[in-house]
Amino acid sequence: MKKITAFSTVIAIAWATAAGAQTYQFAANLRVGSTGAEVIALQTWLISNGYDIPAIESGAAKKGMFGSQTKAALEEYQKAEKLPSTGFFGPLTRASLMDSQSSASAASTASASGQAVQSSASSQVARLQSFGITTIGTPGIMTVTQGPISDSIMHAGDSMVPVLNTRVEAQYSDVAVSGIVVDLGTDPAAYEKIFSKIYVVENGKVLASVPLNTSTVVPVGSQWVVEPLFVDTVSKGTYKDFVIKADLYPEIDSKYVNEAWTLSVDQNALAGVDGAGVILYGPATNGSVFHSMTLDSSLVDNAQANVSLDPASPLVSAVPVTDTTNNQYLGLPVLTFDVNAQND
Repeated sequence: MKKITAFSTVIAIAWATAAGAQTYQFAANLRVGSTGAEVIALQTWLISNGYDIPAIESGAAKKGMFGSQTKAALEEYQKAEKLPSTGFFGPLTRASLMDSQSSASAASTASASGQAVQSSASSQVARLQSFGITTIGTPGIMTVTQGPISDSIMHAGDSMVPVLNTRVEAQYSDVAVSGIVVDLGTDPAAYEKIFSKIYVVENGKVLASVPLNTSTVVPVGSQWVVEPLFVDTVSKGTYKDFVIKADLYPEIDSKYVNEAWTLSVDQNALAGVDGAGVILYGPATNGSVFHSMTLDSSLVDNAQANVSLDPASPLVSAVPVTDTTNNQYLGLPVLTFDVNAQND
């Protein structure tokens, strides 16, 4: 069974072997409605590997348009590779497919020329070194666990508040980590109303940042996920804490106060490569890396009262009166104004 990888496009392209025309360097996110050369390459690969796209195979349609049948074929591939079967061709699926291409190309090269295999191995060493790996040739173990985090309360308008901590430990070999798929939960309000941007921070250094919107957040089953992309190496015998921080919208409706906003890193949603070039992934199970935050109700809504003069308010004028009591006129209208509440 092929390895499951959560690596980003950067790593996936770097891993691809020099296989000439046999290996296509995918770089774009593709979904229903996408067109162009990358769609053609994806459809060609799917069909050649047994994932049917009937309209194209029958000649009824040409390659180049990502339609419902291409989506269905891609979902079958994702299921086979134990990836989230969304039909979205993003970083996870791209890396897996390119790894498959590389494996097939390497096997073909090996049968044709031992010299080419040696060249490919040298190329892989150079790539691993470019990631900062010093333990070339040494297999390692990567452990992904929950890191410490003290914050549990957040406020509207907060900037870079820690919301999740993922600890990555490397044993026996350096491990290059790239990209963390962050699960925002099942409610789209998480990125539409609560969190506006997330960051990956390690020891005070921002490794990646992603604004949260419909272009960066994608559905995986019932969950909404986003993948900040970066490359960072954990030295053997040490660990690093990759802290997810978030900006909050400046105004948040008070109806979201009583909800727990939980972010998580799901099973196999983070990947690394060791000194032997082996893909490692974690955490080992769902529910092992997560953190819940709640909104401080006292600072959720920035309530504002707007006062304005009503059109029915009397104009400035002298008003003669005859209906008086003890030389006093009671109930003379002098002003009409409107008040409306904003944000609450």
